[in-house]
Amino acid sequence: MAREILLSLKAQLRVPIAVFFSIFFPIIMMIMMMTSYGNFSLRNGYHFIDKYFFISTTIGILPLTLISFPIDINNLLETKHYLRLKYLNVDLKKLFLSNIISYLIIVFISVGINLIVGKSIYNLRLPSIEYLCYFFIQLFYCGNCQIFCVNRSFS
Repeated sequence: MAREILLSLKAQLRVPIAVFFSIFFPIIMMIMMMTSYGNFSLRNGYHFIDKYFFISTTIGILPLTLISFPIDINNLLETKHYLRLKYLNVDLKKLFLSNIISYLIIVFISVGINLIVGKSIYNLRLPSIEYLCYFFIQLFYCGNCQIFCVNRSFS
C-alpha cells in the first residue's frame, strides 16, 4: 500500500500547475495580503494573520478537492485506465484508496507549510487545541467530500 501511495504522490507532483495552486499559491496570497494590509490587531490579542491563516489554508485545499482530484479521476475513467487495470486484476479499491491518501498527504503538507510561514514570519497565534482539532477534522472532511461523488462513478 505504501508503494501505491508513493506512486500516486509522484504522479500528482508531476503536474506543476496543481502543485503551484495547492502548495505555493496560498503562501503567495498570505504574503501579499499581509504586505498589503499589515498584521493589524483584531480583538482579544488576535491579529489579521490569525484569521487569514484559515482562509489561506482553504485557498490551498479548494484546487485539490474541486479541480485536481476530480479531473484526475475523470481522466482515468475517460481513458479507460481503470477498466484496463481491472482486466489485469489490479485491486481498484486499493488504487483508489492510495489516491485519496496521497491527496490527503498533499493537503496536510500545504497546511504545514502555511503554518510554518505564518508562525515564523507573522507570529501566527493558533487557537486552542480543541478548535484546531475541529479545523483538522473539517480539513479531513473537505479533503474527502468528493469520495462519495466519485465512488458512484465506479458503480
